[in-house]
Amino acid sequence: LSFPFLFVVVTNILEFSMAFFYPKLRTLLYTITEAGGLLIGYKRGNHFEITNITYPYKEDIRDINYFERKDKKHINTLKYIHKLSLGTKSYLGEWHTHPEPNPRPSSLDITEWKKTANYNEDILLFLIVGKETIYIQTSDQI
Repeated sequence: LSFPFLFVVVTNILEFSMAFFYPKLRTLLYTITEAGGLLIGYKRGNHFEITNITYPYKEDIRDINYFERKDKKHINTLKYIHKLSLGTKSYLGEWHTHPEPNPRPSSLDITEWKKTANYNEDILLFLIVGKETIYIQTSDQI
């Protein structure tokens, strides 16, 4: 599934406003390297509500066609938000950028998503943010 950037996306599985995340993501899209982070928020049944995301940190590995989340600040941020929300906000999945208008997952993306999904009982959300649209995939559809 791909969705236009500047809409509030409301489907049966996902709700978030790109207007909230767009300024920083727009900057990241026009860097030479890929960027990424965690998706944090609420999951109610099959509905995801993204309220927070982490952004690339110093220890992450970033290349032209590659992003690997290595910095412990992602997990520390997740733990902090989880605690601050009294356990109501949690890990929803991962996001990263692709330097193309309408992104599609690479074979490496799919392999990594499968690995991540194997460590989680819940259905997860994976987003690839492109220059014009966002690719959305849930772990039960991989």
